[in-house]
Amino acid sequence: MFVGRSEELGLLEKLYAKNSLNVVLVSGEYKIGKTALLQEFLQKKSAAYFAARNALSTVNLAAFCLELKEQGLWGPKNEFRSWDSVLSTLFFKATQQRLVLVIDDVQYLFDSAPEFFTAFAKYAQKYKKQLRLSVIFSGAPFAEMERVLLKNQEMQIKNYINAVIKWIIGKHSHFWKALQKKNYFYMAQPVAIPII
Repeated sequence: MFVGRSEELGLLEKLYAKNSLNVVLVSGEYKIGKTALLQEFLQKKSAAYFAARNALSTVNLAAFCLELKEQGLWGPKNEFRSWDSVLSTLFFKATQQRLVLVIDDVQYLFDSAPEFFTAFAKYAQKYKKQLRLSVIFSGAPFAEMERVLLKNQEMQIKNYINAVIKWIIGKHSHFWKALQKKNYFYMAQPVAIPII
């Protein structure tokens, strides 16, 4: 049963309604309800959900392709040999129809599949004006997500992040609106939401 995440769900729905490229980071300790929030959000949407594995890039790539095929994103004839080719296809598809992509446990891709993030930035830039894609990177801990996705100059993902949802056990959920100005990333006006 899904309870007590209406503020967070509302933020995701608001970004989804923009019908453009938006990227959200969802972070919190294990078993705090990140996956339940994402599953609730994905109901009745054309979506792809992938839980990354603590494994090699090739294992994650094969699992990603298989799971998205099983979820009906592409037919049995599509075969992908690289993150570049699969993301090229996915991003192009998101210019034709509204899509949501969720990568849960994204921290497993940081070291094993940096080429995922390179390809992501490449196709986000290429199709930026035509994209109708919501991307949610979910994982823990926030410090690792911040180090890789927000502070790593090579990743270039921070340029696409619209919001951050960070949960702290026993405290509050914090939203930050990501504002871009030149090469700086600002987190402005945190809004505290009690955890139930």
